[in-house]
Amino acid sequence: MSAVRSEFTPEQVGASAMNWRQEMRIVGKFIADTGLKVPVLLDRDKGSDPLCFAPPPGPEGTVTEHFRNRIVSEGMAAPFPLQIIVDGEGRLAYLSRVHAPDKVIAVLRRLVDG
Repeated sequence: MSAVRSEFTPEQVGASAMNWRQEMRIVGKFIADTGLKVPVLLDRDKGSDPLCFAPPPGPEGTVTEHFRNRIVSEGMAAPFPLQIIVDGEGRLAYLSRVHAPDKVIAVLRRLVDG
């Protein structure tokens, strides 16, 4: 995420991170320790919480569970890390569970440069 912020302005690329089932205090410490410079969405356990990202309709209670049930093969761990890039038309441009910052930057550069 930091590489994305270093390469592109917020006007060129919107970026956010999502944390799963952590308290605000722990997420805040992670942000301070790492210098993360993108908004962090909190995906907490089921329930009404003003800090919890609203999950899409379906049987899952969190956004993380929504993606895990659609992307992760049965028996595999949660989808961490998971990079999703959506182009300016709202189409999926990239999806990967492999941490590959160079590839992410290349895809974003291609989209930004048109």
